[in-house]
Amino acid sequence: MTRQKEVRSIATTFDKEKINFPYTDPSTGLTWSSVSSNEMDWETAKRYCEDLTEGGDSGWRLPTIDDLRTLIQNCSKTETSGSCALSDPDNLSKDGDWSAETCASCDDDLSGGHSKFGDTNWFWSSSAIADYTGYAWFVYFKSGSVQYSVQSDGRYVRCVK
Repeated sequence: MTRQKEVRSIATTFDKEKINFPYTDPSTGLTWSSVSSNEMDWETAKRYCEDLTEGGDSGWRLPTIDDLRTLIQNCSKTETSGSCALSDPDNLSKDGDWSAETCASCDDDLSGGHSKFGDTNWFWSSSAIADYTGYAWFVYFKSGSVQYSVQSDGRYVRCVK
C-alpha cells in the first residue's frame, strides 16, 4: 500500500531532473527561466529579469508574489488557493489580512518538496510592500513560506513571462 501512494505522488509532480528551461507550466501557462546563479538585491533582481535572454527568449520579468505561489506545492496554507491571504495587488500591506501563522506554516524540506522545480532557497517577487518602504515579498521554498524582507537583502531569482 505504501508503494502505491509513493508512485501516485511521483506521477502527479514534475520530474525535476528532466525539466529544461525555459519551461512553460501547463497548469498556469507561465513560462519560467532557470534559477539565477547567485543571490541579488531586489532592484538588481528586477533588472536581471528585464535583461535576461534565455533559450532565445527575452521579455522576462520578476514574478509577482501570486506568480511565485504557483510554484509552491505540498504546503496547503501557502499554495495559491491556501489560507495565506496575501495576494497581489489585493493585499500587499505589511499589516494586512495575511499572517505569519498562515503564510509560514510548513516544516522544512531539504529535498525541495515545496517547490515544483525542487528549489529550496529564497526567491524575490516583484511585489513591494505598499506601506513599508524598502521591503518586498519573497517565497522561501525550503519551508514553502511567504515572507517579506528589506529590498537590500540577497535572494535568488527565477524570471517569468
